[in-house]
Amino acid sequence: MKNYLTRIAFLIISAVTALAGQTYTAHADDSILVLYNDRAPYMVTGPGGDISGLTADPAKFAFTKSGIPHHFESAPTKRQMEAIEASEAKVCIIGWFKNPEREKIGKFTDALYKDKATVAIAKADNTKIDSGKTVDAVLSDKNLTVLVKEGFSYGAFIDDKIKQLSPKREDTLLENVGMLKMILAGRADYMFIAPEEAEVLMKSADFKAGDFKLVTFTNMPEGGNRYLLCSRLVPDADIQKLNAALKEYRDSHPQK
Repeated sequence: MKNYLTRIAFLIISAVTALAGQTYTAHADDSILVLYNDRAPYMVTGPGGDISGLTADPAKFAFTKSGIPHHFESAPTKRQMEAIEASEAKVCIIGWFKNPEREKIGKFTDALYKDKATVAIAKADNTKIDSGKTVDAVLSDKNLTVLVKEGFSYGAFIDDKIKQLSPKREDTLLENVGMLKMILAGRADYMFIAPEEAEVLMKSADFKAGDFKLVTFTNMPEGGNRYLLCSRLVPDADIQKLNAALKEYRDSHPQK
């Protein structure tokens, strides 16, 4: 009966996501479906299909070391969160910030990686925004438009500031390269991003050297932790195994 119900659950999530434009492979072996999307330097798919990066490496180590059956599949971030919310299969997603809303719908492991303090990216010639101001001052400036990814968390500090200050904003479902193209086209003035990701993104083949600048803030706290977020169907025992493996990874790979 258990195997039959598991099969039905995977068929349901496969059908739902296929209708939404993303098809997941149905698996009947009760393994955990680990979803990710390429986002250098956190997750990058290599020539052989293997993923690596700041959050991918500890996640892979944790699943392998713990001996939990699993398989990786690529999916857009919106589809990932939909899979967690549906809770119709054993699913984990890589590299997400923790917030109260997500804690209500899923289970977080211990941290995979801790970001450096968040910065903003703007066009290099945009004189309306420069380093040296507070986050509050920039978000309160109605001459500036912040570009925000729908359903995405920028960490508790920035998420709370956006709610409190109600900045002029442009929302999008695009990934980071598409978001930078929007800024380059003048559809928004800036976007928040981790500096680790910003440096890689600005050097990508889609942009020219000098197109953008990094903006730092005087009151930005240190970066947030990124986690594995798993659906409610993932047993607590598996979360504990993943946490034990993640501790071993951190002990052998101290973050600089």
